[in-house]
Amino acid sequence: MTDLSVDCAQTLRFAPLAASTSTAAPSAEPSKRGDTRVADRRALERLRRTAEAVKCLNDGQLLIAAYGSLPGKPEPGLQRPRRALIPGYRKSLCISVATHRGTPERPGLVAGILPARDEAAMAMAFDGEPATEDDLLAGLARRELDGKAYDPKALLVSFEDGTQRFALGFAAIPGHTDVVELPAAAAARIVAHAAGCSGTNAAYLRLTLGFERRAFGRVTPSLGQIEALVSAQRKRTRQRARWLAMRPALGWLGSDAMAAA
Repeated sequence: MTDLSVDCAQTLRFAPLAASTSTAAPSAEPSKRGDTRVADRRALERLRRTAEAVKCLNDGQLLIAAYGSLPGKPEPGLQRPRRALIPGYRKSLCISVATHRGTPERPGLVAGILPARDEAAMAMAFDGEPATEDDLLAGLARRELDGKAYDPKALLVSFEDGTQRFALGFAAIPGHTDVVELPAAAAARIVAHAAGCSGTNAAYLRLTLGFERRAFGRVTPSLGQIEALVSAQRKRTRQRARWLAMRPALGWLGSDAMAAA
């Protein structure tokens, strides 16, 4: 066994993420901007310590559990993907975001995992490349902890051969202001129309469910229901747009027909 300098039990004994890492808009005052940078540094430090805990629990191996868009668009430094389940958690489109897949005026929804007995969230487990670990963690911090309601955790994951390991993963923070669970119809209305700097919210949902279909041959039922409702809503929107485009021509046709009569 590798001689590790980190005490696993001590490493896992963290306080919850500070409320200052939520998506509240930063103040224009210089002191507040400084506080935001401190919060970002603290989030990255927490991520690094959680990664060290995972390596300690795994005899030096860093695993990353990915379950949203990360399997389809992995960060550099993620290697050897394989199917895994995260027992005790369920996947939900429950994180409200004002960047990437939404805007402050029209936020989008992205996936998070929430505690759930007798359930298991579908995921991909990646090896973290040791030579680029610092860059990998910095990239994950920017991607997953930048104003989102995620908490980095050492998650137990199960593999097809029955083995279990710990993996660094990001769980939704219950009670966070940006953790919202909506009825499928309400979530679908948001996903159908939201978009941000990384693309449309609908494309995010397709990316997330695409990896599930390829890896598992099935999708998370609640996300699949939202996908079906989004597809139906976007179809109705296209039909209405075509009808509105045709309406002037139909109006002229009606006038000509009345004149001929």
